Amino acid sequence: MKTVVIKLEVPDWLDEEALRKTIKKAIYEFLAPDRLSAEEVKELFGTVEEEVPDELFKGLREKERERVRCLY
Repeated sequence: MKTVVIKLEVPDWLDEEALRKTIKKAIYEFLAPDRLSAEEVKELFGTVEEEVPDELFKGLREKERERVRCLY
């Protein structure tokens, strides 16, 4: 993490604390938005899509059935 200093020239009548809060809120929303689209998540985390063959699911279902049989 690094620190960034932003220097702004603003009119005297501007409420500095309100400006500071607004900027912090905007930065927070940029860094940690409430919702991300699927495309944004893929780009952010570098995820990829790949096809999973149906044969893998069939094998998993059979293993799960066997596991449940052993439990009961």
